[in-house]
Amino acid sequence: MPIKLVNIFFIAKYFSYIMKQHIIYFATDANRINIEVGYCTNMADIKFNRIVYMEKFNSFEEAQQKKLIFHTYTRMMKERIIRRYNPNWLNIVRTPLAFNTPKKIVAYAF
Repeated sequence: MPIKLVNIFFIAKYFSYIMKQHIIYFATDANRINIEVGYCTNMADIKFNRIVYMEKFNSFEEAQQKKLIFHTYTRMMKERIIRRYNPNWLNIVRTPLAFNTPKKIVAYAF
């Protein structure tokens, strides 16, 4: 009986690994100087403030293959992809980093 339980837990763990969403993203800074290609399974793990392009995959292999392809692209090719789907380079993901940044308070004396 314990062998069957182990097999059930292994199968459940395997299916949870398969069912994850694998995400490839382009992140940039405020001045658009750097374009970073990244991979994650959870959007909360992203450490960048501005995600300008994102693509979701169902399998890890597809996501890694696409990431390797994106790494070979020149900056101009990456910009074309970003501008096709996000012409103003706006942040498409609301991350916890965007909420936790302190806002400047401006007080004017009259």
